[in-house]
Amino acid sequence: MDLTIKNKSKLSAKAKAISQAVIDALKDFCKQNAEFAQAVEQSDKTIEECLESCVKGVGNSISDIELYKKAVKFYFPGADIKCVMTLDLGDGGYSNNTEQLSLSLDSLLDF
Repeated sequence: MDLTIKNKSKLSAKAKAISQAVIDALKDFCKQNAEFAQAVEQSDKTIEECLESCVKGVGNSISDIELYKKAVKFYFPGADIKCVMTLDLGDGGYSNNTEQLSLSLDSLLDF
């Protein structure tokens, strides 16, 4: 899989600005999913085309998540990413831990 920019001077300023973050994310996604990696590997689309596609129609800003979604869909239409964010108040996430009671209705049969 070749996610190397061949000629950075031909990229728009916006594409240059997002290039490394998008390439890093795509490499991570390829490691996570063999089918996605195969789609990228077998694609005749270049990373430069992907980067320009990601910034097409973007005004002055775009969220990282939206950017990565556009990049994934460029190589694998219909694909999506899921993102989970967790707040850490400086306590290693300890304050986020909440005890939840889990009860299976099958356990009531034991009574």
